[in-house]
Amino acid sequence: MLEPFERDELLIRIDEGQKFIVDELKEMKEHSAYQNGSIARAIDLATKNYSLINSNRTWINAIKWVGGILGTLILACLGWLIVEVIRGTL
Repeated sequence: MLEPFERDELLIRIDEGQKFIVDELKEMKEHSAYQNGSIARAIDLATKNYSLINSNRTWINAIKWVGGILGTLILACLGWLIVEVIRGTL
């Protein structure tokens, strides 16, 4: 199992690799030999999918942060409620 910092660094390296590949594909598409045909369409599809994956990752991270904050608040409220019930002051 990877430590959290190792996992984050691995994800950063994967993301940099994906960006490099997308840039290379875009450059290849601009080359005159690939202007027509299925290769250009395949490159378009690959770069569009990368953009969708990247935007989805941003939403997933935002949802994780919001969920973490809400979860922490709920646990804090439950903890307070339990303490008050034990004290008998509620």
